[in-house]
Amino acid sequence: MENQIRIRHLSNHEEVSLLNFEFSKRFPWYTSNDYFYKCLEENIEGKRVTLMAYYGDTLAGCCHLMFTSDYPYFKTGNIPEINDLNVFPEFRR
Repeated sequence: MENQIRIRHLSNHEEVSLLNFEFSKRFPWYTSNDYFYKCLEENIEGKRVTLMAYYGDTLAGCCHLMFTSDYPYFKTGNIPEINDLNVFPEFRR
């Protein structure tokens, strides 16, 4: 069996559009409000790492690592925050 799971670093506007589309399709509560564009900017600035998981050629979810957290315990301890880990329902388990 070939590797079916791939991880990619968010790096361009096409991936932002894909994230917006896939989140809107699956989660009725989701409204983009430029969230993933902000994430892309923070990736470029080195403030955040956004990883996108693919199963085959299909986006299966994403996760963010924020280097500086707003949570006081994390902030004072200089602990990065795993933020907003999302696996689309059909890819869970």
